[in-house]
This record gives sequence, structure tokens and C-alpha cells, in this order.
Amino acid sequence: MNWKSIHVPAIAHYRQCLIDIVIICSVLVFFGPTDNWVWDPSFYYAQMRSPIIDHDVDVHAEVIPVEATQRRTVTGLVPSVWPMGVSIAWSPFFLMAHVLTLATQGQQAANGLTPLYIAFVSAGSALYGLLGVFVIYRICCLFASRGLSLLAATLVLFATPLFYYVYRQPLMGHSTGILATSLLLYVVIQIQRERIPLRYSGLVTGAFVGLNAATRWIGATTVILPATLFLIYFGTALYGRDWPRVRGIIIQCSIAAVAVFIMLLPQMALWHHLYNRWLSPPVPSQMFNTHTTFFPPYLLNLFVHTNRGVLYWAPFVIFGVVGTFRIRPISLRITMLAYLAGYCYVLGSFITWHGGGGFGARYFTEASPVLAIGFVSLFREVWSRQWGKGALYLLGSLLIAHQLLLITIVEQGWLPLQLYFSGEPLGWSYQVAGLQRILHQPSDLLLPRPGISLSHQSVLTNMWHGVREWNAYFIPLVACLIILIGMLLYRKLARLRFLPALAMLMVAYMAAWFCFLLVGMY
Repeated sequence: MNWKSIHVPAIAHYRQCLIDIVIICSVLVFFGPTDNWVWDPSFYYAQMRSPIIDHDVDVHAEVIPVEATQRRTVTGLVPSVWPMGVSIAWSPFFLMAHVLTLATQGQQAANGLTPLYIAFVSAGSALYGLLGVFVIYRICCLFASRGLSLLAATLVLFATPLFYYVYRQPLMGHSTGILATSLLLYVVIQIQRERIPLRYSGLVTGAFVGLNAATRWIGATTVILPATLFLIYFGTALYGRDWPRVRGIIIQCSIAAVAVFIMLLPQMALWHHLYNRWLSPPVPSQMFNTHTTFFPPYLLNLFVHTNRGVLYWAPFVIFGVVGTFRIRPISLRITMLAYLAGYCYVLGSFITWHGGGGFGARYFTEASPVLAIGFVSLFREVWSRQWGKGALYLLGSLLIAHQLLLITIVEQGWLPLQLYFSGEPLGWSYQVAGLQRILHQPSDLLLPRPGISLSHQSVLTNMWHGVREWNAYFIPLVACLIILIGMLLYRKLARLRFLPALAMLMVAYMAAWFCFLLVGMY
């Protein structure tokens, strides 16, 4: 009898169940989406709600703060520099809540603002971030053992700002952005390994590049990933005079360009409504230093500045960047380094390089999939040694504890917030003071977040403080259900052969939204 054939599937099943249980427990402990919808979250949500509920894109009564509504475009609407892709990615969860509300409470209650809508959309966005971590785990398994890959994926979730944007503020674009980047990176690697046929490469890369660009403006830099790979393939085929392959690569690049164009059509429709023109990207002076020389002025700040430089705020990024130079094969290393170089070049020109009012070094969230590969490539040999696992577990624990400490410090305001928001130097003494406070009074980790209502605090925090009203637990408990269902579906559908179908579905969904925004609102 082959005992291995009996026990291995059972072990894998129990491992998956254990991961699901850990994720659901983490939701109960940490999940509490903030109800302080200022700037980004209010625009993302309004750009989804207003077309569906009000059949327009007039968001002046919804976005916060009031200063954001003072300016008007040539069409009399509030301008927006926030991409439409995030709103569209959330819309399936919004529509599920809408149908459920209509069925149970009627048209009058279906206003898009009740706790059911917030719970569904927040949980859906958090689910995207968690699925991104699952995809990162699968990517890392292509480069290292399962144990090291699991550690890297865990650190992406708990030792980077992604934690905050999954559990605390999912109504931002970062959790959706990391899933988009993870899927594109996974596709590029599988094409490089020839596990995705060339005939599908244009569709899948174009759809996922378009998703990245539609979700986060800096996501447009992900075009470097497939472009570098296709350029290497094209040069090799041209050098070898393999004309059928040259023709095939050109055809796939053309298909990719069409897919990207369709994925961006809803954004163009929004621009047309707001500005009466199809192309109106964010004003450079609002996002970039227009007096930039060839060298980005804030590039070094990204790494060494005390106000959200990764050395002080997300050291995991440093390990990932260093490890990228050890990625194999060389063609993939060149692809990853080209992407990181382009990403950091653009980010180093951002006026708000520090992240503005957001938490931590949040702009590196979307680069985490590449950084995770760098991490496992850097520590692959260390992991194989007898002492290596213990040392890396200790390192991982310290990185996670550091990130949780920073979240507590920022949420509780234990640092000069005015300097924090404006990007001024912060030093590092506040981290020492915060650590001393937590060590002296560990229960401060469960303090309610100031200015956040009970229904948006975590289950554990409310239970610790004796909150008994059932509605205080509604949003996180609904999130548990949605996230559990989403993870189970992922287990069933996470197959390489389904990726072309997923890409086609995404392109079709974006095309449907374009038609809706163009003709369905009037």
C-alpha cells in the first residue's frame, strides 16, 4: 500500500483548512474598516455608488472633505484624480449588497450607504488583498520551498503596509492593486516558463496590465514586466531568423495593446463626463515635481527618510530589493530589476512620495510581489541550513511586531501627526517611546481607535471593552463570511488553465462598464 498517496492529500487539506482558520481569526482580531472616509476612499466609493444608484457621476454630496468639492470642471462636476478601476473592482460586491437590500428591504433602503453595502465592499476589497497574498505564495513556490514561500507571503501581509489596507482601511486601492500586480507577475513568470502558450500571452498580459493601470496610476509601470519579456523573446527570435515566432510575438503584442485599451475605456468614459474629453490624465503638477531633473528628487527619501522611508517603516522592502539581484534565471532578473527601477523612478518624483495622510510606506504595496521573490531568492540558502529556519522565523517575528507597533502609534496619534502628514522628518524616538508604552501596558494594543465608531472597530476590541450591541459586530462578521466564501472559491478556481478565461471575463466586464457609463446612466 502506498501510504504517501493516502496521507499527502489529507495533509494538504488540513493545511488549507488551518490557513483558512488563521485568516478568519485574523479578521476577527484585526478587521475594522475605518469610517473616516476622507479624500481617496470617499472618491473611490462615490465613483461606484453614484453611477449605480443615482445614474450620474455627480459626487459633490458624497466626497469628503468639503474642500474637495469646491472646484468644478467645464461640465460643472467635481474633478477627480482617482482612477475608476478600483471602483469597478469593488462593484460586484456592491451589486450583491444592492440586490440583497432590494430583496429584503425594498427600493427606499437601497441607497448604497447602509452598513450592508459598507460591509460587502470593505470585505470584498480585503478579500482582494488576501487573494493577492495567496498568489504571491504560489509565485514564491516557483523559486523556493513551501516553508520559505509561506514565510514570505506572511510577511507581505503582516510586515508591510498591506496589513493596514486589508484590515483597517480596505476602502483604498492598495489591496486591489496588489492582487492585480500579483496576477500579472504570475502570468509573466508562467509565460517565461512556457506554461502559458504564446497564443494566450497577449490577452492575459494585456488584461492584467490594463487592470493595474486602471487601479493605480503607478500601476502603468507594470507594462515593463511583459514588455521586457516580449522584447527579449523578440530579439532572440529575430536573431535566430525564426520568422513565424517573430510574427506571433507581434500579433500577441497587438492583442495586448487592444486588451489594455478596452480595460481603460471606463476611465476614459469618466474623463469624458467630467472634462468633456476622452483623455485627461491627472495634472502632473498635482502628482509630480514638474521641476524634476533626470534624477528623481525624492528617490533617496523613499528608502532612508524617517517619515515613511522603508528603512524605518518597512524593512522587508530592503531585503526584497537586495534579493532581486539574485533572482534566476537572468532574463527574469532583468525583467524584475527593470520594473523596480521604473517603479522607483516614478515614485521618486511623486510630490507626496511619503504617502500623504495614508499609513506607512504604502506606495510600495503594489511592488510587494516582486519583493517577495527577492526575499526568498536572498534567503533560500539560509533556509536550507540547520539554524536558518529559526533565524528567519525570528527575523519575521521582529518585522511583524515592528509593523504592528507602527500601526498602533499612528492610529493612536502617538507621534507628531502634523509632521507625519506633511512629510517632514520624524526621527525615530517616537518608535522607542511607543514600544516602551506597549511593553508597560500591553492592553493599549486593544485601545479603540479615536474617531472611529463602534461598528467599525474590530470584534476583539469591542469584546475587550464589553460592547454588547449586536450591530457593533455586523461589519466584521459579514466580512468573515464573504472572505471565507472567497477563499473557498479561490481553492476551486485557482488553476493555470482558467487564467485566459479570467482575462476575457475582465475585459468583457470593463467593456460593459464603459457602455453603462456612456449610455446606461441617462
